[in-house]
Amino acid sequence: WNFLKFNVLHNVAVFYGAHPWHWYFTQGLPVVIGPHLPLFLHGCSLATKKHRILLITVLWTTAVY
Repeated sequence: WNFLKFNVLHNVAVFYGAHPWHWYFTQGLPVVIGPHLPLFLHGCSLATKKHRILLITVLWTTAVY
């Protein structure tokens, strides 16, 4: 409860930085995903036919959320 009270109710989380909504899509997300993307794409290319439906399901779920 103290964490929530301190960061949300007292608005102290802004001290650590706040960005506009588009920053997460244009700068934040590419920095986090970038190093993992080549390995993920390589793994997708190696997926066998029996795992393709699982791969499609994972990609679809990730895109929706």
